[in-house]
Amino acid sequence: MVGIESYSNLSKQQEDLVKKGFCFGQLAAIGLYAKMPQGINFKSSFKYPNASDDTQNSSSAYFHYKSNQFTLKEEFLSTNLFKVMLELMPVSYKKFKGKVEGEINGKTDAKKLTASVEYSSDKLKSKFSVTEEFLVKASAVGEIKPGKGIGVDLAFDSRAKRLTAYNTAFWWYEDNFRVVLKHISTDKKSYSFGNIGLSALYNWCSKVKLAAGVTYAKGGDSEVKLGLQYLAADNSVFKARLDQSANLAFSLRHKVCDKFTLVTASQFNLGDPKAQFGFRLKINQ
Repeated sequence: MVGIESYSNLSKQQEDLVKKGFCFGQLAAIGLYAKMPQGINFKSSFKYPNASDDTQNSSSAYFHYKSNQFTLKEEFLSTNLFKVMLELMPVSYKKFKGKVEGEINGKTDAKKLTASVEYSSDKLKSKFSVTEEFLVKASAVGEIKPGKGIGVDLAFDSRAKRLTAYNTAFWWYEDNFRVVLKHISTDKKSYSFGNIGLSALYNWCSKVKLAAGVTYAKGGDSEVKLGLQYLAADNSVFKARLDQSANLAFSLRHKVCDKFTLVTASQFNLGDPKAQFGFRLKINQ
């Protein structure tokens, strides 16, 4: 039987299948990854958008150090954004984890600071956090029966003295499939019924996975995505995705050699012959 996930990761596998690797929004991207035996990891990336895209070139550098009790992450982005995260995992309290996260915008001098505590066991995963603006967040996922459970995700604004997020989830995990049904709140100023999200992942066999995601919105902006992933004999990963607007997308991730991985992607609308292309190169050291 598979284990439970935190609230933010309940639908991660389904979402990754229909999102990750579809890099057609950029003309080219390159990433460099370096891993050292001392627990130090370094990652940098550069993205060049399509000519028709209004976004600018972007780059980032990421540093990660991890030991048995301590984790440090730092990220620098070309948008003058700096992020840092410090995580503590006490040996005597292995079910608990403390975390401090900071974010500084070099352009606006805006700062964000969040402190959180996480608890994890076989039947329950929970997280409690507070920001410098006294926004209190709490989430919990519990198992009611083997492979089945519920989750809640709340945010309370102490200044407005009201809940600004009130999300719930029902999940069902088995060895070869997982289904998650969510209520997603959309109004931070008044209490109202939000959107409904349903996602599913099915392991057809060891090489084929199927995923589906449906988000129903009262305003009519509903979203549907269907995805397929195929693992080839050479460990290449092929993906296909179709959404509610008849956009058909393909992605192929191929490991050229031990140090180079190439990702190519394309997308076109079934009613429009024009297509978008993109590729990404990953270098491991």
